[in-house]
Amino acid sequence: MKIKCVLFFAGVLAFGSSQAQSDTKTDSFSIELQFPSKTVVRKAQLNGEDRSIKIIKTTDKNKTFRGIVKNYGLFDLVLDYYDSTQKKIQITSVPLFIVPGHTEIVFEESSPIIRINGASAAPRFEYAMMAQDDEQYIQQEQELQGKLQKYMEEGDKGQIMETRKKIKKTEKQRLENVYAGYIHRNPKTAVALYAMTLYSMINDANPLEVEALLNSMPMNQQFSPRMIQLRKHIEQSKTIMVGSTAPEFTQTDTLGHPVALKSLQGNYVLVDFWASWCHPCRDQNPLLVKLYDKYKNKGFTILSVSLDSKKENWTRAIQQDKLNWHHVSDLKGWNNEVAQLYSITSVPQSYLLDTMGKIIAKNLPEDELEVVLEDVYK
Repeated sequence: MKIKCVLFFAGVLAFGSSQAQSDTKTDSFSIELQFPSKTVVRKAQLNGEDRSIKIIKTTDKNKTFRGIVKNYGLFDLVLDYYDSTQKKIQITSVPLFIVPGHTEIVFEESSPIIRINGASAAPRFEYAMMAQDDEQYIQQEQELQGKLQKYMEEGDKGQIMETRKKIKKTEKQRLENVYAGYIHRNPKTAVALYAMTLYSMINDANPLEVEALLNSMPMNQQFSPRMIQLRKHIEQSKTIMVGSTAPEFTQTDTLGHPVALKSLQGNYVLVDFWASWCHPCRDQNPLLVKLYDKYKNKGFTILSVSLDSKKENWTRAIQQDKLNWHHVSDLKGWNNEVAQLYSITSVPQSYLLDTMGKIIAKNLPEDELEVVLEDVYK
């Protein structure tokens, strides 16, 4: 199982816009909370995007969330309640789509269970049904990842390759049956834009497929603010997809000398994004050293781009791991200019380039990279 160090973006779950809108149009919403006299809920907080809308206590006279939100989507209704069984205060979170109009949320007496009426009821139900469909594929992938980890520990190459194929097949089925399937059946709904966002995140390596699905949606959906943002991301992803010429860059090495990617043309080049603080990166380095030593005299090289911010940590890791290939960094951490050019949000990540600088593979596991190199240099 491949573990990555990830750049966290706040508000990812709120990324999906629920109503198609122009950049200037906004609509108001209101969400009224109705508590019974013997409610166990103490307070409720509505969290959306990068902020909290409001906190409402059961003792407040005004128990209505009101607001104008430009990008509607999946928000969290966070409930603080007293659990009489365990005799302590608990916190639970309820996914809720915020859409224009009025919504009523009715609470049960003895539990934090809610009933939703009004504008947000249908989107909430649609989301729950989609999430239920998604769960079966998530469980299948988790089971396969567990088996993959076992086979990797045992060194069973045949089962490793076969299990990876099954994981890719399951992921493809998940994309088509859950997200694309929902969008085709319900292209005009609030949840469709949320599904489109998740589809694009999971299928980020295939921007042409993402673009085709986005183009199948109604025009007013396509021109919602979030989908305009998504289309820009698609265009960026096209520049780094398999089959494209790798974006050119120059950065300085550990001695301050500039190293240009184009200077390595004529070799098969692995552009490797990593950092000294990234444990999965450090774990894979011995395998990269083995491949580099085996093929370096046949026309294979590595150009490692570090997302470090401290030079001493970067150079120390290079020495400790015996990484005797090309290294560059601008020491800007996640803001590394090359990392941004290649849309890097997690490490390790890698791009394998042919002798002309064309991307022929992305994020190959080390054993699959070795198979490719064996075929190239046989």
